[in-house]
Amino acid sequence: MPRRKRPEYWANERKGEKLAEHCYEKITNFFDAARTSYHFGRAARSWCYYHGLYFEDWAFSDWTSVRDITDDILGVDSNHFRNLLEHIFTIVCQQRLAFQPRVSQPGVEPLQNAKKARGIIEDYRRGKGLEETIKRAVRHSLVLTEGYVHYPWDRFSGEMEVVVGGFDKDGEPYMEKAPQGDYNFSTPSLFDVVYDPGVKEWQRNDWILVRTFENKWELAAQAESPKLAQEIVDQSENTHEDRVTLLDVALFNAFEGDANHSDVIGVWNFYHRDTLACPGGRMFRFVGEGTPLAEPEELPFEHMPVSRVVPGETLLTQLGYSPANDLQGLQELLNSEMSIIATNHHGAGFSWVWKPPGSTLSEDDLGDGIFFIEGGQSPPVGGSFQANSPDHERFGNVLRKDMETLSGVNSVARGQPETNLKSGEALKVMDAKASLAVSPLKESYAHLCEDIGTFIVRHTARFMGKEEERLFTLFEEKDAPLVQTYGQKDFDGVDGIIVDIANPILDTVSGKMWMADQLLQRGMVSNPWEFLTLIRTGDFEKVIRAEEEQLKRVHAENEKLIRGETVYVSEYTDNHVLDIREHAPLISSPENRDNAQLLQKVGAHLAQHVQALMKPDVQYWMAVQNWPTAPPVPSPMMGAAPMQQVQGPAPRPGNGAKPPPNVQGQGEQPMAGPGGDMKRMPKAQSNTP
Repeated sequence: MPRRKRPEYWANERKGEKLAEHCYEKITNFFDAARTSYHFGRAARSWCYYHGLYFEDWAFSDWTSVRDITDDILGVDSNHFRNLLEHIFTIVCQQRLAFQPRVSQPGVEPLQNAKKARGIIEDYRRGKGLEETIKRAVRHSLVLTEGYVHYPWDRFSGEMEVVVGGFDKDGEPYMEKAPQGDYNFSTPSLFDVVYDPGVKEWQRNDWILVRTFENKWELAAQAESPKLAQEIVDQSENTHEDRVTLLDVALFNAFEGDANHSDVIGVWNFYHRDTLACPGGRMFRFVGEGTPLAEPEELPFEHMPVSRVVPGETLLTQLGYSPANDLQGLQELLNSEMSIIATNHHGAGFSWVWKPPGSTLSEDDLGDGIFFIEGGQSPPVGGSFQANSPDHERFGNVLRKDMETLSGVNSVARGQPETNLKSGEALKVMDAKASLAVSPLKESYAHLCEDIGTFIVRHTARFMGKEEERLFTLFEEKDAPLVQTYGQKDFDGVDGIIVDIANPILDTVSGKMWMADQLLQRGMVSNPWEFLTLIRTGDFEKVIRAEEEQLKRVHAENEKLIRGETVYVSEYTDNHVLDIREHAPLISSPENRDNAQLLQKVGAHLAQHVQALMKPDVQYWMAVQNWPTAPPVPSPMMGAAPMQQVQGPAPRPGNGAKPPPNVQGQGEQPMAGPGGDMKRMPKAQSNTP
């Protein structure tokens, strides 16, 4: 029986013009629905309120908090709306998230690559604008309910380098400059991302359209033909029909006419993930209503290079939800209350004088700001119209309190604690609660960072040449930034990025102070610089970095011991107590107890650490580094020789104390076994075999 022909999926269209028509139809349908969507309307209103545009006058040249709505009524805005959203943003982004590379292979080399990968991510974040892009997306999510980051690999981005551009008629190569290629980070708004509205979860989108705004002359320089270059230059952003929201109309009116002269045009980027219906995925770019910049190609990425961050979600849809939605009505009421009070003061705040009939008193005699009331046989009975109604003030305070409650930003987080909060512990709890209230946004923020970081470590090597090396800046808190190189092999064994979210109490200044005090008491903070850095940044990893490196070394040694390799002891740089504690479990399991070779290797290695601990000069160095030393041994009456141990603070070199000898390999020496037998075993040598 002949196989029936399957229906053609529109995303599989091979011709750019045809695929552009399908994409533009999706865009048109999406924005037709958006024109009547409460979701877009709310987002546009939040944008206006965030920038203090509460009244009818939207002219950017007249941004003021007081307006004459009519001849007799003033409009005043008290923008708590923006203030609360900015406090949420600060709570979420005040502490840099720690990017931890995920290793997929055992061994020392993947751990070293992971450390370099972390430095590369840090270079992108601090040196190439990734951090600002992510924070801008978080602010978009608070104001517009959804924030996006677009991060494709762009072969026209990156540093310029000299390459062979071709050969002349004599066969001689000529050189020209070309970009290396790099990630192109941008923050498309809610109004620049199109998807299938029938999909209920963001992660289940099979395709996404993202609009970026790029210089048309740069695009023309990248065009494959002069005809395409001319079509690109002829594009403009002057079509009012493309403005689909209240916000778009406001922006268009604010800069009316200027868009016709702009060099920036909208570019639609179409991505389809690899599915059964669309094998290999699809990537495609076009401008205008259907001018392709190139023919469609398979998606060169593991997933679509766009991620989002949201404070919350609208249930049963993939639409975002923000506290801004709940604050709009209260802010309007607060503006109304402030406008009533201001209008009352404006209308009744002047002095009035009664002028009896026949009086020769004139306004010139009294000066400006004083008005006459004429007529009548006696002065009119006055009333105090300037006094504010207590109900207005109470209601205004209720509105402010409700806005704090709905946003989760209490008075302590705003720096204005209530009078009944006096104890330090109460202030700590309230400060931590404000951080806890924004946990959903912090989790979404962390997931966004994970997506971008994982994308970078998985794709960078794919787009680099085999022998290519690039520079990156390794940022260290203590030292000046260092410039290092990386290549394809430096990503081997690194599978992705994990971003940890700190305890909410550690996001507060009091929490950082408490943790710094705890580490100081345990001797893990060795100098004032580290203590102040902890309080300023909350970055505890810099303080425990030395201990972390020791653990990595011990775990690498465990792998060598399991493989039967020889591991040497460095007397003056190894944390011997840590080594003994981490090596001993290797021979604690029943299956390893039957492995005579492993038992002998681990036992000999542990014996070397024990012997090192018995030396006073080794104990000296361990005390200097705040490492634990060996406990006192039993008295001679129990059959053991006394062992000297450093007591009290260790003398520092240069203060009259003689420093111990340098680390170096030593010959074989007798080693005491568990039963007092003496065995000859290799003595400690340097770090490398």
